[in-house]
Parts: sequence; structure tokens; C-alpha cells
Amino acid sequence: MIGLGVVGCGWCCVQLSVKYAETRAKKVEIEKLRNSAQAELDKIKITVQEIDAYNEKLKSEILVTRRGAFGAEDAMQQKEKEKARQDSLIDGLNEQLRVYNEQHTLYSSQLEAQQKETAIAKAALKSANAEMDAIAGERKEYLQKWKSSYVHNILTDWLLCRA
Repeated sequence: MIGLGVVGCGWCCVQLSVKYAETRAKKVEIEKLRNSAQAELDKIKITVQEIDAYNEKLKSEILVTRRGAFGAEDAMQQKEKEKARQDSLIDGLNEQLRVYNEQHTLYSSQLEAQQKETAIAKAALKSANAEMDAIAGERKEYLQKWKSSYVHNILTDWLLCRA
């Protein structure tokens, strides 16, 4: 134990030098591996950062797309509501048209019946006018006969009274 830690030991120093050299070589080798691993890690970190940036970009694009989709969906719902309103309006107008067509048919048949009645009434009126004209003619004739008979009676009475 006396000569262990002091300068005088040759074989021990050589062994230590060899161990030191081996250790140093291992350290250099480990250092190279560490540097290589660090470089690989740095590359992976950069790749991860790029992937994260790409993911953020995709998230942003997805949000924009979703907003656009929601906007398009809202617009589509508005158009559907407008179409439903227009369909309802068209149905109402079709119903009105149906009612007007029924009224037109009714009024047309009433007009036709009234025209027939008017034609019958005109024929009856024409016939009545003809009869009234005939009666008026007969009246004139009877009045003429009566006047002539009256004048004849007056003359006969006058002649009889004078005779």
C-alpha cells in the first residue's frame, strides 16, 4: 500500500494510461454518437416543428372551411325557407285560380241561361207587341165603325125627328 498512489509504478501507470486511452476513445465514440444523436434529434425537432406548423395551418384552413360550410348551410337554409314561402304562395295562387275557374264556369252557365231567357222574353215581347198592334188596329176599326154608326144614328134620328 505504500507505492500505490505515487509516481514510481510503471506497470500500473501503463495500465492506467491504456485505460485512460480506452476511456478517452470510448468518450470520443460516445461523443460522436451523442453528436450524431443530437443532430438526428435536432432534425426530428425541426421536422416536428414543421409538422406542428403544418397542423396549425391545416387547423386554420379547416376552421375557414367549416365557417364557409356553416355559411353555405345557413344560405341553403335561407334558400329552403324562401322556396317553401314561394311554394306556399304558388299553392295559394293555384287555389285562387281554381276558385276563379269554378266561378267562371258558374258565371258562364248563368250567362247562357240568362241569354236563353232573354231570347224567350224578347220573343214573348215581340208576340205581345204584335198582338197589341193588332188590338190597336181593331180598336181603330171599331172606333171608326162606331163613329160612323153614331153619325148614322144621329142623322137617322135627326131625319126621323124632322119627318
